[in-house]
Amino acid sequence: MRWSDIIGQEGAVCLLRRALGAGRLSQALLFSGPAGVGKRTTARTLAAALLCPARGLADEACGTCPSCLLSRCGGHPDFHVPLAVERGDRKKRVEDWAPARAVSDEDRQIAVDTVRYLMHQVGLRSSSGGPKVALIPRAERMNESAQNALLKGLEEPPGGLVWILTSEDPTGLLPTVRSRAMRVRFGRIPTGALASALTGAAGGATARSDAVALAEAAEGSFLRAEALRSEDWTAERAHLEKTAMPHVGAGRGAGPALAEALIARLAAVSKSAPKAETEGLEGTRRPALRMLEVLARLVRDRMRESLAAGPSAACEWARRLEVVLASDAAIRQNVRAELALAVAAARLARPW
Repeated sequence: MRWSDIIGQEGAVCLLRRALGAGRLSQALLFSGPAGVGKRTTARTLAAALLCPARGLADEACGTCPSCLLSRCGGHPDFHVPLAVERGDRKKRVEDWAPARAVSDEDRQIAVDTVRYLMHQVGLRSSSGGPKVALIPRAERMNESAQNALLKGLEEPPGGLVWILTSEDPTGLLPTVRSRAMRVRFGRIPTGALASALTGAAGGATARSDAVALAEAAEGSFLRAEALRSEDWTAERAHLEKTAMPHVGAGRGAGPALAEALIARLAAVSKSAPKAETEGLEGTRRPALRMLEVLARLVRDRMRESLAAGPSAACEWARRLEVVLASDAAIRQNVRAELALAVAAARLARPW
């Protein structure tokens, strides 16, 4: 894990490297910013540098010592991250550090017992006699009791310990917690930088033109871009570009053809999806929302292109974008997907 692996966060990286090299890094850091922009990657890179005994006065881990190898595989004994686990009755889930079956539900609250156990762990002597790092991803998941329990650790951290909290919404943290951590802000990744990363991503290289479109749709989030790519977003975009967009704005008579194109696509995508994703209303909703997301991006692109023709043309496409977003909201409120698409098609087809 090297600083050069972090994409589009030059300001945050420069700040951290400078503080690390000067030996003036705060003992509590709060990384704030949108999801998927590199907060956790940066936290792990910083932790590897702090824990590397061969680093000396440099600002980056050597990458070859036993400590760096442990950091790379996620098994360093002095790097503490709370794990969500499930144990006992399936109806009664608790989050703690017991050796139970790990689960991936990151939306669950972080309970006070988890934080207390974390503070106990970081209070112990480090395995190497050097520094320790505690990372709490999406720290706004801590309930109020957990945050109050964490305060003592932030106010009187054990020697050599660095706390790193990441958050997509720092307002979910108590003011007392926010005030005790140095804020490091992360912005959305620039489209060009994200497209370049997607073009050369290991195991998933993407053509440059597709990567740019994918980066724009992901709105600066590498995590979102990877999710869109896994859903074959570029193929969906190409299909809707060919079958749906010619009917948009073509007149009221084009409404039935547009509705047929959208509903047929929904049926095809639902049929090819895994059975677990197509059972019940929720399964129908998911492919419809993915399709509307791609359609919204196509409409946004047309709106941007129409600016050259004047504000009235752009306003027409802005109204069509409102139609797509309203259809998305209707489906999220449990309106039948086919009905929402048919209504949207009738409105999208007419010239505004």
